[in-house]
Amino acid sequence: MQDNIILTSISKKELSSLMIETVFAAFESYTNKKSVELPKANLTKREAADELSCSVPMIDKLVQSGRLEKIKIGAKVLIPRTSIEKILSNKKC
Repeated sequence: MQDNIILTSISKKELSSLMIETVFAAFESYTNKKSVELPKANLTKREAADELSCSVPMIDKLVQSGRLEKIKIGAKVLIPRTSIEKILSNKKC
């Protein structure tokens, strides 16, 4: 777990989501039990690529085109799960 995080631009919702994930991770490590797995609210680019069955460069293109949102925390880029779900719901079956 990182000790220092620099926030450049983050909404209240995004901050709340990050705080919930952090508290859950801390509680889980404290109890040393794997209880109910909560889905991550924000994913790395690699995890987002796995969810969308595409490559990391494709994730970069989707972010650049505005089809995917991103959260930038220092040098780290996270993709909100809600943004991924929007793309998945627009896919034609």
